[in-house]
Amino acid sequence: MEEIELSLRRLATRYLAGEVQLAVVHAWIAAEAWNIEARADAGVAQLYHDVELLLAEHGHGDWTEGELKDHLAYIARYMTPIEMPGVVHLTPPSNVGRRALQLAPATTTRIPSLQSLTPALAS
Repeated sequence: MEEIELSLRRLATRYLAGEVQLAVVHAWIAAEAWNIEARADAGVAQLYHDVELLLAEHGHGDWTEGELKDHLAYIARYMTPIEMPGVVHLTPPSNVGRRALQLAPATTTRIPSLQSLTPALAS
């Protein structure tokens, strides 16, 4: 992963964690997205433009801040493990695509017996 992509994903993570304000994200992305095609590969450039579009749509009133955060969470989630007790996070190999896999640990659940569900049939 390129440093320029990592920087964007880190900023999204920091915003979602409440460490930076939305105005900081706006200012940063405006400066960093300038001439991005010359500094990054096409996929990273598209990611920057996608974030620019999300911010513009939010500013226009098309997305609430909660919806904006939902969209940015996808960007942040790929790079940054989310700390959740009891959830195992796996980073996919590069050939799987850009999404994180989250697996909950197995739990034992008692399945009710047929007799407890239908007492009339049990007799």
